[in-house]
Amino acid sequence: GAGSFRSAFGKNPATPEKAPYQAATLKLLDEFDAQTWYNNPVQTVINGQVVEGGSKVATIDAFGKENGSMIHGDGEVLAQLKAHLATIDTSCHDYRVEARQIEDRFTSVEFGPELIANQAIDFLKQDGFTEIEEWVQAATVERNLTDNLLGDEMAGTVSIG
Repeated sequence: GAGSFRSAFGKNPATPEKAPYQAATLKLLDEFDAQTWYNNPVQTVINGQVVEGGSKVATIDAFGKENGSMIHGDGEVLAQLKAHLATIDTSCHDYRVEARQIEDRFTSVEFGPELIANQAIDFLKQDGFTEIEEWVQAATVERNLTDNLLGDEMAGTVSIG
């Protein structure tokens, strides 16, 4: 009910300390080599291994300017991806723990500054750290709402189809 919904907002979560993110982001920006996005194109990865095959195309930034490259996988890459997906155990239907670990890692001091730097370079964003702070706050509410909803489904109160 409404009480469950209100409780999802809880207390304000602790936000990360800004200084380590700023220092790491500035270092990445100072060291950035624009050729990196050409020399190391975005491409398909399966189980941590780059899958070769396909055609190289340009990537475009938010302002229509070419800024790197990516590999569009070909039929063989697609076949490998389909074969991999067919091996995944789908008996588990609740990946909240694993998904949250990935989310937390992406926004940690280890990886968050890279997101901030890339957004500054690619989209000319000036304050990527605020997005990290907002994500922490929004994720807390979204996680609580998800937990409440799945709890209601397990209790038979709702059916998620």
